[in-house]
Amino acid sequence: MQGREIKLIKIYTGRAEDLRHIAEHWQGEHNDFGFEMSMDEHLADLQDMIDSEGKDLLVLGEPSIGYMGLTTFKNPLGTELFANEHYWYIVPEKRRGAGALKLIRAAQKWAIQKGCDYLLMTASKLASDLHDNVCRLYSITGFSHFETTYIKRIR
Repeated sequence: MQGREIKLIKIYTGRAEDLRHIAEHWQGEHNDFGFEMSMDEHLADLQDMIDSEGKDLLVLGEPSIGYMGLTTFKNPLGTELFANEHYWYIVPEKRRGAGALKLIRAAQKWAIQKGCDYLLMTASKLASDLHDNVCRLYSITGFSHFETTYIKRIR
């Protein structure tokens, strides 16, 4: 199992453009909040994840079927180092199975290797009907509910 996880998840070092097919799936999904997804901006953010210190992009599958961006930051109120899931996405037709679990486990390993004390994962309502499933997945993998965020469109 250990070798299989490493083979399916890798820290991506290629070009973000080569992941466009995943981003296009994401862009095509329903968005209850009306956020527009700019493909150019998203691909630039993916490339920043690939190129920047303290950030990485984990890619699932060969060929790639999903990704997770991760960042690190120092606790602004203490001394701990946090790993933070920036976003993650798996193409709809590949969501059945253990891909999401593999990405979460890989994120935990990544955070440990970076010397982090905590891993923060987000269950956004942007995931629409998947939100509750993501919350359950986090719960069964040992995460605790930490924060609730509200949003209001102001212009």
